[in-house]
Amino acid sequence: MDIEQNDAMQLWAGLGSDGKAPTDLTSSSRVLASYTAGIEPWISRLANVYLAGLCRHGAHFKLVLAPYGGGKTHFLQSLGVRGLQDGFAVSYVACNEGLTLTDPLAVYKELIKHLRLPHVEEPGLQTFLDAVVAAKTAEIERQGAPDVQVAFRRWLRTVRRGTFPSNAFGRVVAEAIEATLAESDSMMGDAAFRWLQGDVGALSRDESAALRLPRVTKAEQPSFGRELMFSLIQFAPQAGVHGLVLLVDEVETLFNARGGRALFQLLAAMRVFLDNPAGVPGGVPLFGVFSAVPDIVDECDRKYGALAQRIAVHGASFDNGNDFAFQVPLERVESQEQLLAEIGRKLIDVGKAAHQWSLDRELQIRNAENLARVAAKRDFEVSARRMYVKTWIGLLERQATVAEIDFTEEELAVLYQGSFEALRTQEHEEYEP
Repeated sequence: MDIEQNDAMQLWAGLGSDGKAPTDLTSSSRVLASYTAGIEPWISRLANVYLAGLCRHGAHFKLVLAPYGGGKTHFLQSLGVRGLQDGFAVSYVACNEGLTLTDPLAVYKELIKHLRLPHVEEPGLQTFLDAVVAAKTAEIERQGAPDVQVAFRRWLRTVRRGTFPSNAFGRVVAEAIEATLAESDSMMGDAAFRWLQGDVGALSRDESAALRLPRVTKAEQPSFGRELMFSLIQFAPQAGVHGLVLLVDEVETLFNARGGRALFQLLAAMRVFLDNPAGVPGGVPLFGVFSAVPDIVDECDRKYGALAQRIAVHGASFDNGNDFAFQVPLERVESQEQLLAEIGRKLIDVGKAAHQWSLDRELQIRNAENLARVAAKRDFEVSARRMYVKTWIGLLERQATVAEIDFTEEELAVLYQGSFEALRTQEHEEYEP
């Protein structure tokens, strides 16, 4: 894949700084393929089974597993890019101490804020509503209706009376679409928009009364958040997409900050999230993909058997060809050394695109492969993949500005150890409470 110089510079800076993939789908679509290695066949398998069929009619989930810095975000972003290419809406949500699965309404707010549609750069609710108007208008025109506006308003009446997990959803989304059509800032339209964003507490008593919305108590917010989320996903095909790919990253951060009863509640909430769509009449066109460190499986086994049973692998694993296995273990994509060497070779070209370097490619490929051997032999508590990327980018920078060297494995081992010390300090600062 060819990459533009500015995109290559941005990618190079990010990888050189912390070794992490970009988390913006627009950026990801332009740069990820330039240094993606090993995961393409697995992305294609998921797309062929779930995006091309199963998730257009119902909800299905996967759990992507890898250690810290093991490529989870890269995998999710690559899957998100493929989702957009295959005609799905996509939303990437990163968990943290302020965003937990025990608060579905907060998750929904993040989902709608980061919601992206194919061929549209601007995320969010307004983009979604605009797409609904455009897609439905185009459909009515294809059907040859004598009066497009009359036919559209007739359809809007069916939306108002429609049945969704949230009883009020049809009525409110129709009001928001009316405001989008009129291009006006009416009180009702503005209130409907805020409600659809999940800002239920921001509506005044008069606005709630006008939209016939009951008050949502704090105790009711979890169920309300789930109902709102699944209503939106069920409605998503009206925007011209097949459904939603929801990418929930860094679930393990929730485990770092919680224990005892709070951890049990988190695991219970995760199980409800997985099981709830099955009870929605008409189905929910959703492909939900969580990512976490492998330790999450052990936590489930110890603390919450119901979830452990739900995410367990029965029969062959995903890496052994079972497309329906719940867990996707990234450590088994291919051998660590092969994977790192391929990433290293691709990063030579990214560096050239970013800086217009004239490096000796054959020499640098030898260095990349030697460094991959060094990294594959180490078993540090932070991932070799992230360390490899940081070390390799620093090494290329040094050679491009000073002199190209054919490094021995012993020399590279010293450099790699230095990168480990630096990254261990960074990891400690990131996760220190």
